Amino acid sequence: MESKKSERNSETQYIFSLIEDAKTDLSNFNNAIIVNEERVKILDSLASMCFNYNMKEGKDPELFMQNNKAYTHPVFVTHTDRTLAQLKNTGSMRLITYKSIVDAVIEYEGYFEKLTNQQVWYESALNNLIESGMPVFNLKYLPRHGQELDKDLFYKTAKLNTTNKQLIIELGNRAMMYSSITRYYLILLKEGNERSVELIKILKNDNTNTENI
Repeated sequence: MESKKSERNSETQYIFSLIEDAKTDLSNFNNAIIVNEERVKILDSLASMCFNYNMKEGKDPELFMQNNKAYTHPVFVTHTDRTLAQLKNTGSMRLITYKSIVDAVIEYEGYFEKLTNQQVWYESALNNLIESGMPVFNLKYLPRHGQELDKDLFYKTAKLNTTNKQLIIELGNRAMMYSSITRYYLILLKEGNERSVELIKILKNDNTNTENI
């Protein structure tokens, strides 16, 4: 009898930990959504600037800076799976008596596989943008590591490495492609947000000992 009581206490602790992990994921999703919504705006603006580039307007520095904003490394969300890993490694999944919880946790884990696969495309799109920008931008105008950018000097002197319209349009195309991939990633992030909320609800509702968490 004491063994059963001990198992139920362990189950409650595991479920509490699963809730905390899902809450961490939820916070990470919220942050990533904000960052990537801003990235879409940056990429769309960069594409527009490329497609409408006119050397006579003297807006090389603006295009340069907008491109640099797009180079910021993506904010990815990875599964906070410390509790799930422990459940698997110790064979403690058997302690979870509610099938609805087990099914929800497994389905939640499967979602992250889809998210991770999309992140590969995301990084590829970023690398393609960087590659297409190399013949267009002259990096000598940027400060070296540890130095601050002299904005006044930069906006007075910075020039594109080329005014070849084809190369600049190619850069715009890459920005549009990156934007499209980011938009789809945003859809997945928002799905993940909803899944986190739903998992927390299931974990709480199907375990009466955690209803006040």
